[in-house]
Amino acid sequence: MKTINVKYLAIKIALIAFSISTSSASLAEEVDSFWHQQSENLSAILKQQTAYGTHSSSSYKSPWQQNEWQLDIEYNDAIDTGILSGDIMAIARGRFDSPQALEDESGNTLRIRELYWQTYTDNSFWRVGKQQVVWGEADGLKLLDVINPQDFREFILDDFDDSRIPIWMMNAQINTSDSGMLQLLLIPDTSTHELAEKDSIYQFTSPVVVPNIPNKILSSLGINELVIQQEDNAKSGDAGLRYSDFISLQDRSWDITLNYLHHYVDTPVVSSEIKNDQLIIDYQYRASHLIGGSASTVLGDVSIRSEIAYETDRYQRSEDSLEGTNIIVPSLVKGNLFSSVIGLDYQGLSDHFISAQWYRQTLLLGKDKLQQAIADRDEDRLTLLWETKFLNETVTTRWQHIHGINHGDGVLRPKVTYNWQSNIDVYLGADYFYGKTAEFFGQFNKTDRIVAGFTIGL
Repeated sequence: MKTINVKYLAIKIALIAFSISTSSASLAEEVDSFWHQQSENLSAILKQQTAYGTHSSSSYKSPWQQNEWQLDIEYNDAIDTGILSGDIMAIARGRFDSPQALEDESGNTLRIRELYWQTYTDNSFWRVGKQQVVWGEADGLKLLDVINPQDFREFILDDFDDSRIPIWMMNAQINTSDSGMLQLLLIPDTSTHELAEKDSIYQFTSPVVVPNIPNKILSSLGINELVIQQEDNAKSGDAGLRYSDFISLQDRSWDITLNYLHHYVDTPVVSSEIKNDQLIIDYQYRASHLIGGSASTVLGDVSIRSEIAYETDRYQRSEDSLEGTNIIVPSLVKGNLFSSVIGLDYQGLSDHFISAQWYRQTLLLGKDKLQQAIADRDEDRLTLLWETKFLNETVTTRWQHIHGINHGDGVLRPKVTYNWQSNIDVYLGADYFYGKTAEFFGQFNKTDRIVAGFTIGL
């Protein structure tokens, strides 16, 4: 199948219908000629996914969680002369999901996803506009990859390329040596995470993430009114620096990065306060400094990856007794956070890729604050990714497992993909959560699902 013929045929059919309805064949010929010239700059990807909930005791109205259609239309062109000499890229996305179990009708959208101009000089690269920037390479979990906010309508189940929210920024990369590069990010965009809507399938409910005061306690305190105060965006933008280079240690070449980001954390700090007969829930975005880095190298068939991140002024959910009473209510403690991941990737078996990771998060809190915090001081998670290709690489099986060691919760994600034609993939998979409902992954243990879908490149 020749992709260009398919696009051109679709455009030509539309133009013929238009010319008949307007009785203007000459106009149709002019527009047809224009689009034929532009078709080389156009491409599109159509994705469809259907999800069926398997948990029999689910409280949702229908077991059909998703019937989503997503069309990305990409346009790119070159500007050859003038001060704006470079490349223009634009991606428009239309999305429609009929069950509306993930969000209401407002989730059916048509918007500009990416729009930027980029250019190269002898020793630099510049990209200005709405875009994605990826820091870090951890599978399934994010450590340094915090530049773009994320859409959590499907928790972490959506592909990161799709769940990242492109934002407006200036991205400059300057070569400092033959292998060294300095990246500067200036981000005026104050967009933040898009959390799952209230009463949707993937709404956060774990006390590790959101405060929870039982109605019984509210009644005993004489609370008659709930007041929610919520910021829509962060107070200001972000700025970041990243230096990357190849260095030689012990006769091995290492790919290293040093990262710094001053940013407003994209997850709101949710605090609660009782005033008279009111419970005030306050959502605010707070600033943090992230300092980190990564290192990776290859040892035969094994690749070693590592990332670290130190973050200041991170707020953690906690519990404390109400002053003058024995009543326990949600509260917050502020401290620093240290995170690390070590990954091993093995490709010694033909048509196999195996990746294992150990992720650790450490709360840097004083003894008193640590006793109040709901999360453990050290939180450990293991991940496993195993991909195998069969039948001349037309069939790919994928097994992904994220397991929380501390609380025995996690998610399993098997998937089989068949490359039916060069531009068409069809797949079947499942997402299975386990653990107690109070835990990070366990809060979704009644949202297990079977997914099926396809992707067509146009």
